[in-house]
Amino acid sequence: MLKGDKVAKHDFNLLSEKEQMIYDNLMYMSKLYKNHHNTVDKTVQKMKDRFAVLEGEIQAGNTNAMILKEIYELLFKMSKNNVISAVEAQRYWKELNKK
Repeated sequence: MLKGDKVAKHDFNLLSEKEQMIYDNLMYMSKLYKNHHNTVDKTVQKMKDRFAVLEGEIQAGNTNAMILKEIYELLFKMSKNNVISAVEAQRYWKELNKK
């Protein structure tokens, strides 16, 4: 990319799912998603789906520290990708910590 080359779909597919999400987040934040192969829309949906699962865990009474950490990370990744606002992320996090 630094030399003006585009990221090939084949190269992208070699990344793990987590690496693809990181790549898509970087592409979105840097506004390069318009020019390079990405799956930003799929990544946003994956974040929403994962958040729903974690939220269900919390509602079921599972307050494991790892779940809370992942919710925190997802909230602010979703905020950076304009899925939710920063205010909404903070509000949700504060509400969750009151429980």
